[in-house]
Amino acid sequence: ANLTWRFALTTGRSRLSDSVTPRRAGSRRRHLSASSSPPTPTPPEHIMRIAVVGAGGVGGFFGGMLARTAGAQVTFIARAGAHHSAIVKNGLRIVSAEHGDFTQSVRVVEDASSVGAVDAVLVCVKEYSLAAVAPTLTPLLHGEADGEPTAVVPLLNGMGAPEVLEAALGARARVLGGLCKVFAWIERPGVIAHKGPSDTAVLFGERSGGEPAR
Repeated sequence: ANLTWRFALTTGRSRLSDSVTPRRAGSRRRHLSASSSPPTPTPPEHIMRIAVVGAGGVGGFFGGMLARTAGAQVTFIARAGAHHSAIVKNGLRIVSAEHGDFTQSVRVVEDASSVGAVDAVLVCVKEYSLAAVAPTLTPLLHGEADGEPTAVVPLLNGMGAPEVLEAALGARARVLGGLCKVFAWIERPGVIAHKGPSDTAVLFGERSGGEPAR
């Protein structure tokens, strides 16, 4: 009953999709997709709130694509510096041969406490920064009375990130396993270059391997 959760950029058609594919034969398959064109306005109560911690190659690319193609309300949490300042001033620019070049207006802050609770957190910092960053993310989590815990997905190098996050955030966070396939970097302040691979994707799912009720 293990699941592979896939959040993928479809090559050649510039689409961002989110699907859940059970590994066992005969199980149901759910698939959601959104065009890379600016999305049709969605009622505010249905807009997913996502915090992206780190605005480098990984965080900048996936966060920018989420904001553009999925219509999500994306907030970046990034340290002060030239890259942060350029995004504030000019927006986040993505340069990609596969998905096109575009500039996306996004919110970027230095402190998670100014964001409030979100539905999902993508943690895209370097492994050596994680122990210091993890405890600062508690303002992003839903309260115990708010129902579903905030999903937290680590997308960084090294092993052990889920355990570090779980220890720091506790039961208010649902820490998932995460893996990304992407070649992207900061080309210059405010600009993320993306060069593939053709199956650029984020894979994430329950660490227990079971099928979640949600």
